[in-house]
Amino acid sequence: HERMNRLRKGTMHNDLNDNNIIVVPPKESSTPSPYTSPLSAIFQNASDPENECKIAAAIDFGDMVYTAVVNNVAITLSYLMLEKDNPLEVAAQFMEEYSRHNPLMEEEVDVLMPLA
Repeated sequence: HERMNRLRKGTMHNDLNDNNIIVVPPKESSTPSPYTSPLSAIFQNASDPENECKIAAAIDFGDMVYTAVVNNVAITLSYLMLEKDNPLEVAAQFMEEYSRHNPLMEEEVDVLMPLA
């Protein structure tokens, strides 16, 4: 409990999953994205900014709550890893991209996987 109290807090969506995001396909794509998972599609071409999917919007704010930032990340990771043959590889790819934009503090990294 004390450990969680030291983490960054904020108002979090708390339910980012494939049903709650709208994804814009790559600019150069003239056909619909072949990916079945919008979250996976975002990170598929993340190293190529001209050819990556982007999140256009998040919807469904029914689970929004003031909580630790890492909780939001853990929930997203849980959805991403669900029913994957290589869940830790998927988690590592997500965290690599997430960390480029919003690095977690050491204390947050320590509690991330137990939360996911």
